[in-house]
Amino acid sequence: KASKGYETHYTYTDEMGCTYFIVERKKDADTGKKSFFLHSKWLHKSNGQKKWIAKHYPEPRPIFNLPKLKNSKVSKVYITEGEKTCLALQDQVGAYPVTTYACGCWSILKSDWRPVLDFQTIVLVPDHDATGRDAMHKLALHLVEKKEALIDTIHWATIPKEFPEGWDVADSIPDTSDLTTLKLVHESEPYAEAVEDYKDIWNRLKEKDLKKDIDVTNEARLRELGNESAYIRHLNEILHLPSDQLVPLQHFDNNYAYLKVGQSR
Repeated sequence: KASKGYETHYTYTDEMGCTYFIVERKKDADTGKKSFFLHSKWLHKSNGQKKWIAKHYPEPRPIFNLPKLKNSKVSKVYITEGEKTCLALQDQVGAYPVTTYACGCWSILKSDWRPVLDFQTIVLVPDHDATGRDAMHKLALHLVEKKEALIDTIHWATIPKEFPEGWDVADSIPDTSDLTTLKLVHESEPYAEAVEDYKDIWNRLKEKDLKKDIDVTNEARLRELGNESAYIRHLNEILHLPSDQLVPLQHFDNNYAYLKVGQSR
């Protein structure tokens, strides 16, 4: 595992500490790129036994550190990006629970965030990059519009602009700053005050998600077309199998150009 870039793994459990799934963290020695592999237990169809395999746990997945959230006696919870930052911040804030989600920024809404709604203050602690901030803005939008959380309960930990790109709370504070990680997160402000243009950000994220939904729908239709069609090379035509009709390739392309997904059709 070490030769293949294995760094560590993180165990996601229920509130009693029983394992749901495990996330394995790897890092490419050449590029430094991080990757995550989720392992969960599934029923083997051939022998009827359960087996651990590299397969995602059904969505919505549980969030990290649930026993700490369940047993907490305080009214504030912190949310970070990734298990490494979660554990690093947990070591510093003590009694305050810290949680996160599995498998990177693009998976932030694939988790069940209901447990954080029991807290009076939900502090979002983003990584210091555009992708990280967008992920946390997306979570704020989700909590308010889908989970009916009051926006006043959501706070935002602002990372100083002069901090290095990609900085997170597992990193050391730059020498040029008189902040501490503890001070940075404890001085979080109400979300609507810290992010004055949050409505514009939310509208942008909604449009982005709408485009993604359109692409998913188009992709499904393209796959359906692929099953219904066959290319006849010597005629340079498409045979539509259900109707047994031939269509010139150029006409076929023109008819279904609206189904373009990203840069391909």
